[in-house]
Amino acid sequence: MCHVSRDDAHSAVMDIPLLLGTAMSRKGMNQDALAREFGMTQGGVQKWLAAERRPGPEHWDMIAAYCGVDRETVDGAWSATKLVRPATLRVRLEECQEENVRLRLEIEALKARSPGER
Repeated sequence: MCHVSRDDAHSAVMDIPLLLGTAMSRKGMNQDALAREFGMTQGGVQKWLAAERRPGPEHWDMIAAYCGVDRETVDGAWSATKLVRPATLRVRLEECQEENVRLRLEIEALKARSPGER
């Protein structure tokens, strides 16, 4: 059975996506397999791993057993998980796209200058 090592679990506060993702990698499992093991949908597992949702306390014992950590580690991971909201991601994506356009225009303007002006 694969476990998250105590060093991994306690060297920094892990969040749920990191805790589960590390255990899944070590066990060679994908989201479908984890969902079957936990009796839930792949979409539910995906939302945990994407930090769109946090598992409820009713799942903590299962997560602890799966990851080979104690329940307190899962409790700490739950507290450390910062939820990502799709709307926040869309706004950030738009900001990055606008910055990308601005930088491309700057690059084109620099390329258009004569070598002596650069």
